[in-house]
Amino acid sequence: MISNAAISQNAIDTLNQEKTIYQFLTARSFSETGLVRANGRVSGTATSYVHTKMVDMQGVKKLLLHNKLASETATTLYPVVVWYAEDSLTVVGSYEALRGEKDYEISVPSSARYAIINSLKTFALQTTRLVCHADYKCQNNAPDIVYVSSQCGNDGNDGLTAAAPVLSINQANRILSPRGTLVMLDGDYYSPEIDLANYEGLIGQGNVRIINGFKIDNANLVDTVKTLYSIKLPFSVPSTSFLWLHEVPDTITRIKENERHFLHGGRKYRMPSTRIYHSDENYENWQNSDSILHWTVSNGTLYFTVPRETDLSATPVVVPRYDVYSSSENHITINNIKILYSCLLLNNLTGSLENVSVGMCNATGAFNFAGCKTMDVISCEAFGSSNDGFNTHASVENNSEISFENCYGHDNSDDGESCHEYSKSHHLGGLFEYNGNGITPASGGQTSCKETITRNNGPWYLWTGTNREGTGFSAQGISSTETETAIFCRNCISINNIVGFNAIRGGISYAINCSATNNSKFNFLNIQNFQVGDVDGNGVVNVSDITTLVNYILGNTSNSFINDIADIDKNNRLDVNDVVGLLNIILQERP
Repeated sequence: MISNAAISQNAIDTLNQEKTIYQFLTARSFSETGLVRANGRVSGTATSYVHTKMVDMQGVKKLLLHNKLASETATTLYPVVVWYAEDSLTVVGSYEALRGEKDYEISVPSSARYAIINSLKTFALQTTRLVCHADYKCQNNAPDIVYVSSQCGNDGNDGLTAAAPVLSINQANRILSPRGTLVMLDGDYYSPEIDLANYEGLIGQGNVRIINGFKIDNANLVDTVKTLYSIKLPFSVPSTSFLWLHEVPDTITRIKENERHFLHGGRKYRMPSTRIYHSDENYENWQNSDSILHWTVSNGTLYFTVPRETDLSATPVVVPRYDVYSSSENHITINNIKILYSCLLLNNLTGSLENVSVGMCNATGAFNFAGCKTMDVISCEAFGSSNDGFNTHASVENNSEISFENCYGHDNSDDGESCHEYSKSHHLGGLFEYNGNGITPASGGQTSCKETITRNNGPWYLWTGTNREGTGFSAQGISSTETETAIFCRNCISINNIVGFNAIRGGISYAINCSATNNSKFNFLNIQNFQVGDVDGNGVVNVSDITTLVNYILGNTSNSFINDIADIDKNNRLDVNDVVGLLNIILQERP
């Protein structure tokens, strides 16, 4: 029996529940050069050493940091955090770093109102791991659903209904119960720091767009003939990156009438913004062109071209930056969200994505799945990535298995979809076009595809480069694990690629009832396309296949074959019903 005192204490504990609000400090947070010493003075001007501006610690219980400030053999150490009083001038303490890359759990002193956090710039920019988050106390009786609106929200609202939404993501996080659902109402949300670890659901109502990146809406006009502009950038841009002319459709991606597909959604162009390509050539030698736009960096200054009569204040140039991410394990549902100019990092998550669009980003994948044990991805779109569209990795401890249904991957520089070591992907339906390659499990990844289309993938496009293989469906790369790289296709179509179906090492990959047409080199290479019912694998479905199947069912033969070919009724077992089904196939094929 539980005493009344215990019941009361349980009630108090429930009311005083704490929740974690993940305030991820991304590269944009570390905007100041140098490291702050324990006395508050800034030391060093090297661009690799950076710190934040003042971070408000009001309501913060502790900081959980993952950081690196010095090598294992370093002799000089700096504080990870320097604490400041209410006046934001007086230093009231600091927390010294350890050598190497470390995790820290640091309580906020009662005398501290503000903090400055130090980091290495390369670490802050490149890591996808947790850099910083803060624990807040949850309000009593916190709601399970909170509404936010970038158009009509007010942080003075309670956020409990769509009629009274809050304005900021931070305010929504403070109100929302642990692992609640955040509903984003119709509108554009510019560079919000969303950490998926906060939510059980992230739902869009209406046309919801998360628009990240560095927006250039004002720059110096260098050459009126070339419409060449310049601007000093506070950060570096990798040469593999694309820049984008926002909301000016890319005319070279106009959809041909004979290629229209329901996954295009009735659009006129595949790409909603125009790509700007990096050039190694001196900008002074660029030719005047409205069709091919260029960018380069010289002495820290970005130079770029746009079409004539472009108004940057109305159609800015965007440099992709930042990510939508999760800093800890979670189960989540994400519906009806568009993410532009940044990737979606899904680390150690389970759940589902539906009608989620991610594109025009510079990353290993527009969708990055890492250690996602199970994830259903339905009617999602990955486009304009400088690498893969959908990309999956995993580890021996955390395998990934992603199921795609009617997904669309297009105009990505490398693969439309690719899974790697310790990963599996499954496709039902879907369209993958105008990528470097279509669907490509690699280095131990395994993929199954049913009724999926790949077309027009290859090295012919400016965005893919000339070193892509141009395969429709392909298993490639030597596995570093015991699992062989493989692809299994059934009723799939490959059109106008270089190679339709391919398995670099042969192995256990196969195709069943697949179609390959107008692929410029090979329709099928190192992979056999079986007919359903061709049990003995001789290329013809006839009575000998019935004999082979009956003998197998009776245990009178050790002949091996692919069960999918003989499982006519698709119930995952071989029995007399499959014999009857095979006989019907033979009778139907007779003249």
